Amino acid sequence: MIIAHQDPNPKVNGAGIRRLAAAGIPVEIGPYGVEAIALNEIYCRYICAGRPFVTLKAAITLDGKIAAANGDSRWVSGPPALRYVHWLRHVYDAILVGVNTVLADDPSLTCRLPNDRPYRQPLRVILDSRLRTLPSCRVASGDLPGETLIAATELAPAAARIRLAKPGVKVEIFPADDAGDVDVVALLRHLHAREIGSVLVEGGGRVHASFLRRRMADKLALALAPKIIGGSGAISWVGGELAQVMREARAVRNLRPRTLGQDLLVEGYLEDIGECLLA
Repeated sequence: MIIAHQDPNPKVNGAGIRRLAAAGIPVEIGPYGVEAIALNEIYCRYICAGRPFVTLKAAITLDGKIAAANGDSRWVSGPPALRYVHWLRHVYDAILVGVNTVLADDPSLTCRLPNDRPYRQPLRVILDSRLRTLPSCRVASGDLPGETLIAATELAPAAARIRLAKPGVKVEIFPADDAGDVDVVALLRHLHAREIGSVLVEGGGRVHASFLRRRMADKLALALAPKIIGGSGAISWVGGELAQVMREARAVRNLRPRTLGQDLLVEGYLEDIGECLLA
């Protein structure tokens, strides 16, 4: 019997192997371990780290922009890439954006696949430290399928908490980080306690940077469109500064490119996959 990698759950880890050995069946552990971990990346991260698996997703131009200087972002990528995003929303347990994305685009953050395919709705998570989300926004309307979680801090006015809370919309208070934003580490612990195994982060740039800065991102899914915006005011998919010198830059490993129509989808891991998921 060949086992690529053991179940990391301490409740069952090794039990099956011991039963096989007791029955006189030889067991070899390890061949294709990295490949097996990649197939179970969400489960392994959830069990081993006590937090959901996190993927940062963005549709970007060749010069790394997600929007023009005036905020226009429709549409960076083409229809095949958009369909892939909705498939990811079906696969992941939660989808997360910042309040600036909500105010600028008023997205629904729902999974919209063709009607002949089964799909599920992810939990919608909005990072909104001061509760600037308007009750009229789609994600706060209470009219969408599934649930919206608005993550705020103690800086949020009590009146706003009352105004936004309704069936299908829940406001939770979390600690603030050094910048006064929602502490993403505390948020991920909360989501883990809710048995949310995976989170798809759709930005924008400040939100992506917060996950990268705290080393809470596991994977990237970038749709590169054959476009160039240019201009210092255009919005990048990662905001702020993460590295002062090149040697401090975050490395991305195990890159896997493939085409989606005219766009190029590039997926990769922020660490070596084995260390990332099982360390």
